[in-house]
Amino acid sequence: MKSFRSTGIIATVVALLVAYTVYDSKKEEKDTDERAEKEKILSFKSNEITSVLVKKTEEQIELKKVDGSWLLDAPVKDEAENDGVQAWLDNIANEKGSEIVDANGGETKWENYSLDQPGADFLLRKGDGSEIKFSVSRLAAFDGSYFIRRDQKLLLGTSAWAGIAQKTASQLRNKKIWRRPGAISKMKMEIRHPELRDQFEISKGEDGSWKGLPFEVSSEKVSQFVDELKDIRALDFESGAYSPSDRSKYRFDKPMIKIELTMAKDDGKAEKWSLEVGTEDKGVIYGRSSSVNSVFKLSSFDAKKLRKAQMDFREAKAPFKLAVESVREIKVKTNGQSFEFKKEGSDWKVAKDSSEEKRELDLPNLENLKTRMAGLEAKDFLTSNDRLGEVEQSLEFRDEAGRSLLKLEAGAEFTPKEGANQNVSLRKVRSSLSKELIALNASDWNDLPLNRLFKSIQTEEKSSGQR
Repeated sequence: MKSFRSTGIIATVVALLVAYTVYDSKKEEKDTDERAEKEKILSFKSNEITSVLVKKTEEQIELKKVDGSWLLDAPVKDEAENDGVQAWLDNIANEKGSEIVDANGGETKWENYSLDQPGADFLLRKGDGSEIKFSVSRLAAFDGSYFIRRDQKLLLGTSAWAGIAQKTASQLRNKKIWRRPGAISKMKMEIRHPELRDQFEISKGEDGSWKGLPFEVSSEKVSQFVDELKDIRALDFESGAYSPSDRSKYRFDKPMIKIELTMAKDDGKAEKWSLEVGTEDKGVIYGRSSSVNSVFKLSSFDAKKLRKAQMDFREAKAPFKLAVESVREIKVKTNGQSFEFKKEGSDWKVAKDSSEEKRELDLPNLENLKTRMAGLEAKDFLTSNDRLGEVEQSLEFRDEAGRSLLKLEAGAEFTPKEGANQNVSLRKVRSSLSKELIALNASDWNDLPLNRLFKSIQTEEKSSGQR
């Protein structure tokens, strides 16, 4: 009986020790969390901040939050990069500062910590008007940390304060050069570049198709260009607002690119957006747009994406468009042979076979030949100086009345020595739907089942044996 009682006493003592240990651990964690909160520079959350003022020798930054979006008030009025500003404020809110005492005792000599003339003075306000002020030292301590002055207290912060205090207005601005894209109804482009000179205008019809060029315009390519334009961002901004007297300074007097877009607004009125890119000089390219009131720098990569010619918007599938449902007759010439196929009712028949062999039509390959036209796409449209040469293969589709729907003639393969298709095997093709010769991927043409429109003898014998 005594052993049970002793065991019970021991168990109780152990339980009390465990409980005390857990309590002590939680108390220590709580104290640590409270101490960490006290060490934070901000006494409120970053998402509660509605205005920011940063004074530095080189500039003064003023930001305010309006309807959930950050706007830059100084040094220039502009939209701010919401995510960028919030990330910056999050860094400030998460940074801590440990209080230290001046080694000399008594009143702190701020000049000893380069806080008499700080690197940056911060004033952050909440929506209710409460605010917090602090300054970051101009110079770093020997270990890369920074001194902070808050409420007459001297704090020591980490090296992260260097990036926080050195943030510029340019880095906080909205870098997009096209701020409020809309539904485009017209696009004008003028390109003056050593490698390309072109000028054109296209507009969107009521049926949604783009018109204005001497060939079919690809809606997909226009959309791709517009998407690229939406994503182009400035590398950096010049200080101050743009003045017409600066045209030659930024080489806008000889623009390399001019783009004007007309967009339809919700009220039915038209709104225009324009972009002007100056001539490149020593690797520097300046631009300005109607939605940004400062001159900005562009990367040569982005500038190149903006250089578009008429041909860049040409519908590459147009020379191969075929109304498949209207096809009633197909003519093929390949390997010195020619054959014709005609549709009688719902069945396709062999109308002519120059081989004079009794061969059975391979219907799946014939149907495949028709549908494969939709997948063909010109890699390039050749100049009037190019010649097709000897026709190696030809293909023609006719309707019920014998009218030609599409005729294609293929010449020899070739490999361009320069240009976008350099070292790519192409084939010259003449289409009845194009004035120019076409450069087509050789593999795309070679994959057409022109030589597989009849069942092979082996296939026929195998089928007969199975029957």
